[in-house]
Amino acid sequence: MGFQKQRIRGDAFMRLLGWELRHLRGRRPGAWWLLWAPVSLAIPVVAWWIAAQPEREPGPGWIVHNAALGLLVLTPLHDEIARLGQMTFGFRLLRFATDLVVAFTRLALPAVAAAGVVRDRHSGRLAELQLTGLSSFQICLAKSMAAALWFLIPALGILVLFSGVLLLDATPAGEVARLSLECAGAVLLTAMVTVASAAASRSVGAALLNVYSLLWIAVPLYWLLLLFLLSLLMGVSKMRANPYYQLPPGIEVRYPLVCAAQAVFTAAVCLLALRAGVKRLDPRGPSRGFRDRLANGIRWLTRLPATMRQQFRRRGV
Repeated sequence: MGFQKQRIRGDAFMRLLGWELRHLRGRRPGAWWLLWAPVSLAIPVVAWWIAAQPEREPGPGWIVHNAALGLLVLTPLHDEIARLGQMTFGFRLLRFATDLVVAFTRLALPAVAAAGVVRDRHSGRLAELQLTGLSSFQICLAKSMAAALWFLIPALGILVLFSGVLLLDATPAGEVARLSLECAGAVLLTAMVTVASAAASRSVGAALLNVYSLLWIAVPLYWLLLLFLLSLLMGVSKMRANPYYQLPPGIEVRYPLVCAAQAVFTAAVCLLALRAGVKRLDPRGPSRGFRDRLANGIRWLTRLPATMRQQFRRRGV
C-alpha cells in the first residue's frame, strides 16, 4: 500500500514537472526557441574567441573569468601549479563556455520563472496542487527543476558541440565532469533561489528585486567572505593575488580547496533556498519540523528512479 501511494505521488510529480516545463515555455513555443537559438549560437562563438586568445594576465580570458569568479560563484581559471590538462584549448573553451552559460542563467532565469511562482501563490493553484497529494517539497522541487532544465538542456548541447575538441585535445574527463557539475550546480542554485524568493513575494516586481539582490549581491558577498576566511585560516592571505592564480586581490587559497568550498557552498545555498521555498509554498503553513520534511524528501528522492522506470515501462519506452 505504501509503495502504491509513493508510485501515485511519483506519477503526479512527473506530470507536474511536465506542466511546469510547458508553462515556462508559454503559449508560443516558437518565440522561446527564437530566443534560445541566437543565445545557443552566441555562447560557443564567444567562448571560442576568448579561448583562442593568448593566455596572459590582462587578456580577455583573464578579465572575463576574474570578473565572473566572485559574482557567479565559480572556481579559479586553473590550478596555481600548471597542469597539462588545464593548459589545453579544450579545457579553456569549456571553462569560458561555463562562465557564459552561468552568467546568462543568472540574468534570464529569474525573469522567466519568478512571475509564474507569484501567480500560482496568489491564484490559489498551490492549494489545488496540495489536493493531488503532492507535498510542498515536491512542488518546490518540480518548479526548480523545470526552471533549471530549460537552461541545462542548451548547456548540454554546447558540451556535445565541443566534444570533438575535448577529445582531440585530450582534455581530462575529470576536468570535464567537474566543470559540468559546476555549471549544473550554479544553474540549480539560481533556480532554487528564484523559486524560494518569488514564493515569499507579493508581486512580480518585488520578486525580481529580491531575486536579483540575492543572486548578484548577497550570494557573491558570502562566497568572497568564505574565500577570505579560508585564506586567513591557511595563513596565506596577501595584499596582491598571484596573477597565475586568478583570484581577487587579498585572497589566495589552494585550488583543490577552492573547488571543494565552491561545491559545498553551492549545495548549502541550494538546501537553504529549498527549505525557504518549501516553507513559503505550503498554503497550510509550517506543520512539521524541517528535519522531518527533509527526511521525507530524501526518502521520496531515493524512490523516484524506481517510479520513473515503472512509468517508462508502462509507456513502452
